[in-house]
Amino acid sequence: MKKYSLILFDMDGTIVDSDQMLYHSLYALYDKFNNGIRKPEKELVKYSGPLIEESLKKEFPNIDISITLGEYIKQAAHYSYLIKPMENIISVLKELKNKGVKTGIVTNKHTKNAIKALKATNMEGLFDILIGFDEVVNHKPAKDGILKAMELLNIKDKSEVLYVGDNNVDHYTAENAGVDSALINWGPRCNTLVVTPTYKIDKFDELLEVN
Repeated sequence: MKKYSLILFDMDGTIVDSDQMLYHSLYALYDKFNNGIRKPEKELVKYSGPLIEESLKKEFPNIDISITLGEYIKQAAHYSYLIKPMENIISVLKELKNKGVKTGIVTNKHTKNAIKALKATNMEGLFDILIGFDEVVNHKPAKDGILKAMELLNIKDKSEVLYVGDNNVDHYTAENAGVDSALINWGPRCNTLVVTPTYKIDKFDELLEVN
């Protein structure tokens, strides 16, 4: 893996294991709006990453989004104990900082929810920048988030930037921004990839090879 000055990360499914929270929240909505008929987890993994409003519209097309979103938000009380940091990500982030590599997050989560997730997983303060859904005009897979992070961190050379994610959308986000991509080779979405990223990584320690 070549040297990078900036490594940006997706959040859900990449640095934060939030799948159980996703399943728990959607199951609560199925119980309320779909007579308790639930889809299996393997069909729900695709909703980790996209904007939750878009996912809810697809799952409950006949119910006003304000209603389903309101019910989804109610599940936030379970957030802190249903999510956890991905294995070894914290130690790798600290080592990247020691090496002088800047790190950041570009996510389709709203910024306040992303900050909440960082606090719940003890990762607050480990990143140089956080770009949430509400801070860009066009969300992923558009390039806006990555380019904004580069601008704010004064990184001008796209060849110095790596974007790390867990799904096809993350690869397309990197591609649209003109930067390299790395997709994690574990988790429920690794078998759904239809893209060829710059790298597939089996553990976060591989990112330490950048310097």
